[in-house]
Amino acid sequence: MEPQDIDSHLLNGALRQLIFLTGLNITDAHHSTIFNAFVKKNGQRTAAAITYKMLMSGDELYENSRKGMSNTVESGGRASSPPFLSEASGNSSLSMRSGAMAMVKRRWPLKYLQERPALIVTFVDLDWDHPAWLEMRAECEAKINAMRQRIGQRETKLALVLIQPPKATSMDDPIANEKALELCQHCRLNSRLLFVFPRLSDDRALIERVNRLEKAFHNIAQEFYHACFKRIRSRNVPNNDAHLLVRQQYKLAFISELREDRHSALRYYKQAYQICHEFDVSDVDIYELCSVASLLNFKICELNFVLNSAVEAINQFRRHHNFFFKRESAFYPSRELAAIELTWWKAQQCRLFAELFSRAVSNGLAAYPSQNPGRFLGEAATHYKKANSLIRILKSKLAAAPQQRQKSLLAGDPLQSFDFSITTTYYGQRPWRMTTQLSDSTAQNVTKLPLLSSVNLQLLEHGAKLFLENNIHENYAHSLQLLSAAVAQCKRYGCERFANLSLFDMAEECVASQQFSKALQILHRLCIEDTNVLFYPFLREALVSFANAAFCSLSLNEWTWALLQLLHPQLANASVTLRVLSVDENDQSIWMENLQHFLLGDRNFLPFPLTSSANDHSSIFSLEQLNSFQSQWRQLVAQSASPLQFQLEMPNLNYSPIKFDARFLVINSAANNKRQTNEKFAFDEEMADGFQIATADDSLLIEVVLCNISNVPLRFEYCSLTLDEILNSSGAKKSKTLSEWSTAGNSSKNSTLVLVPKRPSRVFFIYKTTFATSLKQLMQLPASKAPTSRCQSPLMDEQNAKEILITVRHFSLRTSSGSLSWDIDHRLTGNSHHQNSIEETDKNNYAVK
Repeated sequence: MEPQDIDSHLLNGALRQLIFLTGLNITDAHHSTIFNAFVKKNGQRTAAAITYKMLMSGDELYENSRKGMSNTVESGGRASSPPFLSEASGNSSLSMRSGAMAMVKRRWPLKYLQERPALIVTFVDLDWDHPAWLEMRAECEAKINAMRQRIGQRETKLALVLIQPPKATSMDDPIANEKALELCQHCRLNSRLLFVFPRLSDDRALIERVNRLEKAFHNIAQEFYHACFKRIRSRNVPNNDAHLLVRQQYKLAFISELREDRHSALRYYKQAYQICHEFDVSDVDIYELCSVASLLNFKICELNFVLNSAVEAINQFRRHHNFFFKRESAFYPSRELAAIELTWWKAQQCRLFAELFSRAVSNGLAAYPSQNPGRFLGEAATHYKKANSLIRILKSKLAAAPQQRQKSLLAGDPLQSFDFSITTTYYGQRPWRMTTQLSDSTAQNVTKLPLLSSVNLQLLEHGAKLFLENNIHENYAHSLQLLSAAVAQCKRYGCERFANLSLFDMAEECVASQQFSKALQILHRLCIEDTNVLFYPFLREALVSFANAAFCSLSLNEWTWALLQLLHPQLANASVTLRVLSVDENDQSIWMENLQHFLLGDRNFLPFPLTSSANDHSSIFSLEQLNSFQSQWRQLVAQSASPLQFQLEMPNLNYSPIKFDARFLVINSAANNKRQTNEKFAFDEEMADGFQIATADDSLLIEVVLCNISNVPLRFEYCSLTLDEILNSSGAKKSKTLSEWSTAGNSSKNSTLVLVPKRPSRVFFIYKTTFATSLKQLMQLPASKAPTSRCQSPLMDEQNAKEILITVRHFSLRTSSGSLSWDIDHRLTGNSHHQNSIEETDKNNYAVK
């Protein structure tokens, strides 16, 4: 069902005039040198678009053309096709009509590229003063006449090349002129079709002679293609027979390309394309029309790029997009298959144009962020992704259908072993409609269908539809390849947002193909590593996909990491127009309610997918897959020796729903009480001093302020605070965890902590130092050693005075399901950043003397 690619031999750069060489003996050293000089084009050879082939004595000319004459009238008449009767009702997906379009044959260009030469050159070893001149002249005449007889009425030209020693090559010799004229008369050749090739030992002289002959051969070949052009144009084609007009215009354009008349070729291709645009066909033939239009559009865009008209090429593709991309899918062979087929075709069109664009850029065309190959590769990948989604929907529909869904009623079912990837005779032709060609085919390795007289045509169509439904599969590898190429092109031209969009599509395709680890890696890159992503609806969509990928891979930490960030107001309130998961407020409230139950440790609430009830038909998960993943989660919980718990470092969240701040308070300090009474809470508070100073008799109260900025309340059962005590004189370090806490307005210790939305919550811890002896010594410090200001370090004499630096290192909130922690140790370690980190976190440090 996937559209067949444009054959490589149809590329403008691959179109070469065909010339046969005969009479050369490859075993002869000099003959071999001559043949290699024509075939191998090195740096000193001219770049003439000519293909040389050796014609041996036993080879048959036009063999394939003679076989084709038995099935097709060479004069341009329509090839006959099996008569499909229209017996289906209007609502049936098997609408049929009589006949088939059969516009353009796939192998027709090969007739001029591989089979029918424009010129046949005969090489003969013959000197002007040869002792047996008459016998050699008769031999040349016999060879030319035999070749002329093999050619028949075709326009192929004949030429004769005499291989002579260098001394005999002078055409000024009257004897040579007389014998050359005599030879041309007996062989019935024009004098300009007779050439002399000297036996040269110098490579440079040999190449120069070959270049001269090649230029002459090229001019003679032009006459052949001009004659073919006139013959095709002179055919009488009815103006009301659109498909024959398209065929004729296509042939004229192709021959014009071989003549290297690209402007005329472009004109004929455009005329054929316009006829296709105005052609109204039935559902049965719409795919053939699109296939022919695809070929014509490809050639028009290619020639525009070759003629340095890149703007015209882009405009042509836009017209092609408007003409054919907006067509509704047909009903043949079924509505679902037709939609998939059309989507695949759209993807192919974008990919082909991107390849043409990329080839033009490599040849010197300037591309810009607004117009570059990556844009079209991304569009092709989007269509391919949609096709994969349609295939998933079709498979789900077929799986839900009754098991007694009938298969083909044909005896032996000839379509079961039929290869649908075979090359069809015409562009856009259905493989199962090649009954005439396949039933009479004598080629090997070609599956033959029964004769039409023994097959009910309606059952054949029905069997083809069932065969396609049973054998159609998603092609994730192709879509991922297109997306990867689109990302590379977009980054090359600085289109970061388009690159991010392609990366997101790549992650979704990885999830659909069950490559969950790769999907998590890509989405993590979008959400964390790429700081340029500031479009909140897109970030929300990426986090939803990240949560689904984590759910499928049974990764609890990653799943919770995404869910908590979705609580952030900038993401929760973002106006979302998701292409895959159209999330409404009802779905969001259900997610948040389930998340609260999960955080409280309710075993009835395991991790869940973020699917939408409004768009279940477009979800990348089927109902069976969701049930399978949920069963795996239950099995994982049942087999685990200890309850599954997540552990999240909150600084790793770009969009944390909880804001955290900690500071020291000194109990019974008048100055501190005044400051605490007057100041209001602020998360970005700046301290005037580098450190807060307290004496040994002061009790230290640590205040932790938490603010839930989300729209849902969060409940936690336990919290703890870890401090570091650092003795500066010796560098001794000791950590201490405070597990007894109380909240503002609640004198009871270790009560449940509820973070109400948009309201700060204060948690208090009491600290008692473990360096009591050192503190007593500091109490006895002489007044002369005391610091002159609070900004001055109290460590004046390292031998007598000591200083303790107390730092908040870690804070955690815990529930039955896991813990959230703030680790700020990395902000105070490292000599190179010590000064900056003190300025940023002065309220988290306390110096005790």
